[in-house]
Amino acid sequence: MSDESYGSTFSGNPFIINYLYWTNITCSDLADPDQAGLGILVSSIIAALTTIILSLSRSQQQPHWTDQVILSFSDQQLITGFALLLSSYVNLYAYKEDFVIEDALDYQDAHFVLVVYLGCLSSSSHLICLLRWAQLCEVEEPGHTKVEEMMQVRKWIILIFALFLTGSAATSYHTFRPIFWLLQGAPGPGSDDIVYAESWLIAQRVIPAFLILYVFWICYMQVSSELKEKLEKALSHVENCLKKTLPTKQTKRVMCLIQFCLFSRPKFALGIQTFGVIISILFVLLQKFSQPPEITDYALELGIQEWCGLNNPGDNRWGFGQTVAVAMLVLPFLSLIDAYKGRRGPALSFSPSFYYEQSASSEDTNIQLGWW
Repeated sequence: MSDESYGSTFSGNPFIINYLYWTNITCSDLADPDQAGLGILVSSIIAALTTIILSLSRSQQQPHWTDQVILSFSDQQLITGFALLLSSYVNLYAYKEDFVIEDALDYQDAHFVLVVYLGCLSSSSHLICLLRWAQLCEVEEPGHTKVEEMMQVRKWIILIFALFLTGSAATSYHTFRPIFWLLQGAPGPGSDDIVYAESWLIAQRVIPAFLILYVFWICYMQVSSELKEKLEKALSHVENCLKKTLPTKQTKRVMCLIQFCLFSRPKFALGIQTFGVIISILFVLLQKFSQPPEITDYALELGIQEWCGLNNPGDNRWGFGQTVAVAMLVLPFLSLIDAYKGRRGPALSFSPSFYYEQSASSEDTNIQLGWW
């Protein structure tokens, strides 16, 4: 069970949330291998690392043979993140029936937290791809409807996903609890009065959700030029108002600060998302492989029989979900192999003007094939 189910309890390890309240079940009975299975973690981490390595290694401001591969990996990450988040809410209401919980959203177990971390990993890796893509589109010829359509679709998808992820992070105060646990001085088992103080619980819901949304915002500004232009025009009116009340130098400083907070810089946004990928992978691994502590007398008094981690036979059981997650890696890797073999030919480009000409000597004409 989760510590929100039967009252506040703290194991001493911020990554260990589930526990057994009854003696006739085991930790494997609480397992969900489709969320916490090794196949899910391996496929998510491999896809994320491949995406950021290929994206960050792209130094040329021109079409490259890896472009379509990067897009394939990042799209898979985003769709997987969507599926995991949706499945976590499905499971919450399933638990409501199984454990007679009045409000399903009050039941936040370790699987839910792990899914939020995997969602953060998917979001960061996909945004890195879009940031690199936006840099490439800046040197492409303007007016290409293919580029604009592909960017527009992905911007809407990542917007919906970011809002879904932000709401999920705000739903549970277990999300990113390890950071707040360190800020509280790493209290030990039974420190419920410290860990579950009302002010800290509010902060654990609000701050992570705000940071996820803000980091998404500054990245979205780098790939949404139209929205950025509208906000810049609005800020020009703010600047005119400030000039009437503040000296010129102070006005410039205030406007620079406002612009940086609203729009940031492409390199800063890219660095933040890269850091987000590293932190997400670290939290995913710790949430999965942290070993549950021994039961203390305090826990026994509350009726807790055993703490449960996610590295148990039930969560490691291979089934359809884990197998599909790993098998789905085959498609982008096939794209990678095909693109590598054809790297000496025409580069894979997001440009709709991409084409090649093949001479047809028999008819003395040129055949044009491409994307329009």
